Amino acid sequence: SGVRQGVITIVYDHHQRGLIAAITDIQHDYMDLIQASLHSHVSHSRCVEVLLVKGDAKDVKAVAERLMAQKGVETVKLTTIPLEG
Repeated sequence: SGVRQGVITIVYDHHQRGLIAAITDIQHDYMDLIQASLHSHVSHSRCVEVLLVKGDAKDVKAVAERLMAQKGVETVKLTTIPLEG
């Protein structure tokens, strides 16, 4: 609980119909938490995206869970640290 800073790493199949739009929509829904994003093409069909996040722990977890629920997403890894005073 409390305010956390961290990263969400997503690996996904960019050929999955509608997935890029869904990921973009989720990022827009949580633009108050997402500070930056980095996108890289891993192969012809796979991409990796890294999101820098900061916010309440439950909201940060909600972003990761929504991303994980999308068809075509292979992995989502959430790593956070608590912010001190």
